Amino acid sequence: MKSAILTLIIFIIIFIALCSGALNIIDSPVFHYLSFALLIAVFATAYFLVGFQEKDNGQSNLPAQPNSEQEIDNDK
Repeated sequence: MKSAILTLIIFIIIFIALCSGALNIIDSPVFHYLSFALLIAVFATAYFLVGFQEKDNGQSNLPAQPNSEQEIDNDK
């Protein structure tokens, strides 16, 4: 019941915003430039916090395999 009331409140807020013209800012060029700047800021923050790692081909983490049967006998 609580979620139904919250959903109705959200619909009422959106309807009021549409009728009052509060969402006309989306058509302005300032909104587009601000959105693009925020996208670049998100990528820069992700690079700063995580960084981009080089592609690992997975061969550096594999254990060395014996080349001959003699090495297998020595391990036993």
